[in-house]
Amino acid sequence: ALYDEIFPAFEVMGKRSFFLGQVGNGAKMKLVVNMIMG
Repeated sequence: ALYDEIFPAFEVMGKRSFFLGQVGNGAKMKLVVNMIMG
């Protein structure tokens, strides 16, 4: 999978990364986190 191929780059950019499935799920999760933190 593409995520597995670019995972080393994610490790350099941050401490943790998550695979959230289809395109758009990351944006939805960001909204949820912003609502919780906000």
